[in-house]
Amino acid sequence: MKKGTMRKSIMAGAMALTMATAMVTTGLAPMENVLVHASTTTNNTFDTAKELVFNTSMVEELSQSDNVRYYKFTLDEASQLKISATWRYTSENHGFTIYDENRTEVYSYNNYSRDFTTGNIYLTGGTYYLKLQSTCSNVTFNVTKDSLMETLTETQTENNDSFEDAYVISTSKQYKGVLAENDIKDYFKFEVPATGKIHVNINKSDYAVASICDDSDRKY
Repeated sequence: MKKGTMRKSIMAGAMALTMATAMVTTGLAPMENVLVHASTTTNNTFDTAKELVFNTSMVEELSQSDNVRYYKFTLDEASQLKISATWRYTSENHGFTIYDENRTEVYSYNNYSRDFTTGNIYLTGGTYYLKLQSTCSNVTFNVTKDSLMETLTETQTENNDSFEDAYVISTSKQYKGVLAENDIKDYFKFEVPATGKIHVNINKSDYAVASICDDSDRKY
């Protein structure tokens, strides 16, 4: 069997890999008409992060000397997030950063406009922190969440990001997978019952590479 370039994932059978809105059968949940005022500065560190409430408008008051806030949230499965914000003034220093449970940065977005909405943010299941930073006097923001309906659930601690952790799949079956901000490659393992050709069908809405190799090709 020819060696393949294993940069993203290996798959087999009639399976599909997607990482965008093609995976989402419903739109983002409607916003609730709830306004949470965070007037007391208690969440300005990772350790004092407040629980993030999805689909809810929140307000933070910030200044040059008090310019960061932290929120914590947990995803049960791979999900699509989107952040919208309205700032009192324009500034080059306001934006959002997302960290995983080890407090490693996985996503950041900065914009000097008064109003902006991020693109779709894809994350695996797990615990995360959202840092809000600005020198503006206040900001109103909200975070929406929608499931990506991944067939085999991945989290930050339980995933198929290596040969050793490859998920076992079957041929002649369709799968939905996700490549996320913190998940750039996935591995799948399968058995071929007899000598012959393997046909792999991949439906994707963004750039991805799929390769097939046997045990002797495991270099990546």
